[in-house]
Amino acid sequence: MAERISVDTMMSQIPRLMRTAGRVYMAGTRSLLENFGPEGEKSVRQWIRRFATWRGHELRKAHMALGLSINMESLMRHWDTASTFDLRDEWDKLGSWSPYDVRVTIKEGGCKISEPWAEADFWLWGHVFCDELHQNITQAYHPDALVVIPTTLTKRDPECNFHWSMPPNARKEVKPIDLYPGQDVLKDWQSNTEWEAASSVLRRTTRVMAAMIHYLLEILEEFHPKEAKVEFGRIMVLLAADRASALKKEREANHWRARPEDFFFNFDLPYSTILETEKKISPDEIEIKVKYCPLAETWEWLGSLSNMNSYCERACLGIASNYDASLNVDISGCKSRGDETCHIKIRKTR
Repeated sequence: MAERISVDTMMSQIPRLMRTAGRVYMAGTRSLLENFGPEGEKSVRQWIRRFATWRGHELRKAHMALGLSINMESLMRHWDTASTFDLRDEWDKLGSWSPYDVRVTIKEGGCKISEPWAEADFWLWGHVFCDELHQNITQAYHPDALVVIPTTLTKRDPECNFHWSMPPNARKEVKPIDLYPGQDVLKDWQSNTEWEAASSVLRRTTRVMAAMIHYLLEILEEFHPKEAKVEFGRIMVLLAADRASALKKEREANHWRARPEDFFFNFDLPYSTILETEKKISPDEIEIKVKYCPLAETWEWLGSLSNMNSYCERACLGIASNYDASLNVDISGCKSRGDETCHIKIRKTR
């Protein structure tokens, strides 16, 4: 089980995780546009649509398992990622709620996934992401539903205004979505306590990021098969460098210590919360054995686990070496290579 870290610590991990998801999308999109031109633009849109459809179906699975009606109020009150987690109280007071019509606002500073896009002047394709993502999630969740977003931060408006809608005569029942073999939907939605709710939303968001990476690879293999393997690896290298740069800025701003354990506990994915691990810690080394990983579990469901070694190795090795040249990472076991556990050692060499 995840160690019993505090709710405040988990809440502090949410913005970092959402910004990392934004970096994944930005790295993949830039590469597709730069290397494949107009065909790359089509690939980006297909990537978002498939990823969004998966999310809409997973939301329908979860909400049915939770005994919720499949409507707009359920969708917004029980969103899949951490992007809305800290907005719930504000939305309860200021949002407009009914099963067929929900209106909520995200103010400037409230959309963490878009912050790397703003820093990189990535506005246009950030807006494409928002436009394609939300509509495709919504229609995959309920075929009669739609969302209108008249103002968005990615168009440099002062806020996002979301209007989620279904006609009153929308079908009352929708088709259940089959579970993956061994999938326990409710595992990701435990919320009997504030601690469970925060831990679950971090796990769900990490799972969603795994799906984003899966569908990037799927699109590359389908639309650009000759270049797919090399291109995916190149994107992972660029992504690792970008993630490391962001972590270095956080380290400097927050005065993190330079020990290997601090790199692990402040990683841009909330590994200290969501992984089931055994750890050995010394001043110059942390050794981690990972028994459960939601990224690996998600890739196994989607049939791509054996193709994700490029991500796993470049994410750990690339981020660590770019973050701190004195860190050395050894991955002697990895679920993406068929091992039962991931076995990672992070050492400080000087």
